[in-house]
Amino acid sequence: MIALLEQGGPTDEHGWLNLAWRLPAGLRSALIKELAAGNWIVSISDTGWPHPGSVVVTMRGRFHANRRAPPQGVSWRAVNVPHYWREELSENIGDTEFLLIT
Repeated sequence: MIALLEQGGPTDEHGWLNLAWRLPAGLRSALIKELAAGNWIVSISDTGWPHPGSVVVTMRGRFHANRRAPPQGVSWRAVNVPHYWREELSENIGDTEFLLIT
């Protein structure tokens, strides 16, 4: 999975991979670091929330690798509302926000 994210590109064969490739470079880098640290993807979607064009990735565990030093352009925030999510990494491209959440 990590190799597909690092080396590959959009493909018709893997819908989730196409969504991951729509993430901005910094957030995609954060996703790769989390996967390498043992975190798992629970879901990845583009339902139009929080903005049209947004991609949201839900991770199984709290962030390991990105909390203290997220990639450039990526912001970390503690949400701590377990009913929704505990923390998020976000990156904006124009008016569109992209998220990794736990």
